[in-house]
Amino acid sequence: MSKETEQALIDSARDGDREAFWKLVEDAAPMALRLLTRLTGNKEQAEDLLSQTALKAVDGFEKFRGESRFSTWMMSIALNLARNEIRQSKSRKEINWDDVIPAGAHNHGSESADLVEWRDPQEVFEQKELRTLLDNALEELPLKYKTVFLLRDAEGFSTKETAKALGLSETAVKSRAVRARLALRKSLAPHFGRKEREAHGS
Repeated sequence: MSKETEQALIDSARDGDREAFWKLVEDAAPMALRLLTRLTGNKEQAEDLLSQTALKAVDGFEKFRGESRFSTWMMSIALNLARNEIRQSKSRKEINWDDVIPAGAHNHGSESADLVEWRDPQEVFEQKELRTLLDNALEELPLKYKTVFLLRDAEGFSTKETAKALGLSETAVKSRAVRARLALRKSLAPHFGRKEREAHGS
């Protein structure tokens, strides 16, 4: 949906046009459902959270100031619900990426330190043969890095949009995005090394 179309629907919704409001919700819903499914790992749970997201959007629409796109605002609602759901669910052990990633590796200048050279995760994200590997690697990411990666690299949010959706500064988003990619590279590098050896017959 173009920004112009979205703004027209927002204006109509503010004038009481409920159909216009639900068009906005329906446009943002597929993206929110994808994100919720990946965060929770459960489609039924994600669908339930999407319903809750829509209801909260209804209740909170008067507070929507239009400083971001409607889809970004709705995504922030979905993310808050998902985070609360995950916190309340049975906790699971997470990898301490501070032990895995070398000190200072979150700086852009040292992004490739001690890492096997290969394409960025988003470049292979849609390749079927690697989706399972990437999904498994994403499951090991701490939630704060996972959400940034999914919004920026999977859904194509800009740094500014991601920052608004998560309530973070743009600097924090950039830092988390780099750390997420570093962690994913670390996890997936052995697979690429094996593929490289197979391609050369060794």
